[in-house]
Parts: sequence; C-alpha cells; structure tokens
Amino acid sequence: MRPIKDYGRRFCRQLTKDGWEATDTGWLLTIVIEIVVLSLGLRTDCQNSVCTDKFTQFVSLKPSEMGDTLAGIFGALVFVWIIVTVFLQRTELREQRSEFKAERIATQEMAVAQGKQVELLTAQAQIFELEQKQRYEDRAKLELDELLWSFAAVVGDESDLKDSWQFQHPPNVIMSSRRVFSDKLSSFKTAEKLDDKVRIALQSLASFGSYALNKLNSREIIGRSKNKQYYEEVNQLLVRIVALESRLSTDQMFRIERVDPHASLRVLEQLFQAEIWDQSA
Repeated sequence: MRPIKDYGRRFCRQLTKDGWEATDTGWLLTIVIEIVVLSLGLRTDCQNSVCTDKFTQFVSLKPSEMGDTLAGIFGALVFVWIIVTVFLQRTELREQRSEFKAERIATQEMAVAQGKQVELLTAQAQIFELEQKQRYEDRAKLELDELLWSFAAVVGDESDLKDSWQFQHPPNVIMSSRRVFSDKLSSFKTAEKLDDKVRIALQSLASFGSYALNKLNSREIIGRSKNKQYYEEVNQLLVRIVALESRLSTDQMFRIERVDPHASLRVLEQLFQAEIWDQSA
C-alpha cells in the first residue's frame, strides 16, 4: 500500500505542476460518476426468465421513485462541485494573499526608495545651498579686500592729509595735525601684509582722533579744518567695510574683528559732531 500511496502523491504533484486545476478534477469525477451510472444502467436483472436492463426499470418507475434516483445521482454531482468550489475559493484566497503580500512588499520597497530619493534631494539642496553661500562669501571677501586696499591707500597717502589743525603743547610748542598723524603712522609703511597695514592705520586713526578730541576739550586746538572731505572719505570706506560683516564667512568676520574698525568709526563720529570744521570749505 505504501508504494501505491507514494505513486499517487507523485502523480498528483506532477498534475499540479503541469497546470492541473480543481475544475479538471471536478470534470473527471463527473465523468466517473456518469460512467458508473451508465455501467449500472446497462446491467441486466433477470426475474422469472425475463431479463431487463436497469434503464428499462428506471423508466417504468413511479415519478416519486424516479425523482429519488435522480436526486441521488445529481446529489453526488452537486457534492463533487461543492468540493471543487471550495478548492477554487481556497486557491483564489491563497493567490489574493500572495498578491497582497507582493503589493505590501512593493509598497514598502517604494516607500524606502522614496525615502532615499527625499534624502538625496535634501542632500542636493544642502550642497546647492552651501555652494551658493560659498559663492556669496567669496564675492564678499573680494569686495572686502578691495575696500581694505582702498582704505590703506587713502590713509597712507600723506599728500591728501593737509594741515587741519594745530595743537598747543606746553611750554608754547605748536604741532600741526599732519605731523601728529604722520608720527602715529610711522610703522605703516614698513608693514608688508594688508591686514597689518589696515590694523596700524585704524589704530593710528583712532589714536589721532582721541588726541584731537582731548586737545579740543582742553582748548589746546587752534583753527578749523578745511579737510573734512578726507575724513568723510575714510569714514565711508569704514562704513562699507563694517556693512560687509553679515555677508562674510566666519574667518573673514574674525579678520575684521582683529583690525577693529568700530573704534575709528566712533572717534570719527565724535570729530564730525565737534565744532572744528570750516563750513565754508
């Protein structure tokens, strides 16, 4: 019995592999039942030397008996096809579960792919933003270098620095503002780097301005300056330099902080408010 069962299992697996379906089984069982019914109907039954087949006997049955016979035959067929329907539904449910599982996996993979795409777009946006920021900072640095060179050129050109005022020094010594400012700029010409030149110029300008204000407070300043345009030009350059701070990179902001233009701006603001300028100039 065991080899027969194993052969039957292998045969069923082969049929399933070749595309055997539950409906094929239903039609096979229907044919078998029809063959059985035909074989039974063709059998003869002899009584009192009279032989008749089952079909002849079936036709001569009463309607109620004929209905019972047909009910038995069709009941078997209905039972077979109910089982076939159950198997079909089970197969469809299995396929639906497989499809749902495949759709869920595809949805998960799509979500992962979309997440990676969002990460890629975010990274690209960040790179673009950093590159754009770097371009803005590079342009601001070039503008800063130009302004610092302009400032160093204006402050270092003593031909534009005319005698603005004269300062009294005890006992009875009078020094011109040009000489005082030139003395404070003594190390400017020896500096080689741009930042060193700007730092020395700003320190000299702030020191000279504080010196002039102190002489003004002690009434030791003589005359009114006609050279306000020179100091206004210097002030405008410093204002433009300070205005660049928000556009500069961190290292360039530290660069401005080291040279410290704010002290000179404060001193120039106080000088502009003092009554030491010739308004007719």
